[in-house]
Amino acid sequence: MKLQMEICHDVSSIQSSIPLIVICLSSSRVGVDVSTAIAELPTGPNTAVLIFHHKKPHALPTEPSNALLKEDEFKNIGIIIDVAFFEDMGLYECDMNTRAYKSLISFIEGHGTK
Repeated sequence: MKLQMEICHDVSSIQSSIPLIVICLSSSRVGVDVSTAIAELPTGPNTAVLIFHHKKPHALPTEPSNALLKEDEFKNIGIIIDVAFFEDMGLYECDMNTRAYKSLISFIEGHGTK
């Protein structure tokens, strides 16, 4: 599989036929944070939202964000993935990040990226 990244500076240049990866920093309430991150984007089944939780391992949320995001605006998103990081640790080793890595790889592979 060959992965190519394209940075879009204009929403109109986003191609709905390829995976769109949206980065979201969870800083307050996850619903508000994700809603803000996807506000003007054409989300759909090819959209992955990576929610970065700035927390130490003991303080990570116990429930996945996709279980909390039940509003209609989130139903069209292909996958919602939780990621853990902390300023002095970066992306650290934990179950959340192991699942995130596997989920993101599976998502990209499942969308025919060549």
